[in-house]
Amino acid sequence: MKKSRRNKHKRNFKQKQFQQMLKIILLTWVKLEDVSNSAVNNSCKDVMQKEWYAKFFNFSLGKNIVSGYLNLDGTPTGNCGVEQDITRAEAAKIIVKAKSL
Repeated sequence: MKKSRRNKHKRNFKQKQFQQMLKIILLTWVKLEDVSNSAVNNSCKDVMQKEWYAKFFNFSLGKNIVSGYLNLDGTPTGNCGVEQDITRAEAAKIIVKAKSL
């Protein structure tokens, strides 16, 4: 049975929602100055450093809360998928990792 497109949207967070969720999670458990002072991480070519979410994403990369995609051989692809939707399972994993800081 083919699942409707509507149901798919209920299981995933849109890109904008993901960025906002990451900000809320980090601000809940982490000091803002820690996020602001995090180093720029250039391992993800798709994270534009001028975007408002870049400092939160860089902090998350540095703390292994999120990670980029890997090739089949385990080497980084250079992309983190910030323009893609994430699943509820991925969101849950981010929350658990952030809360353990």
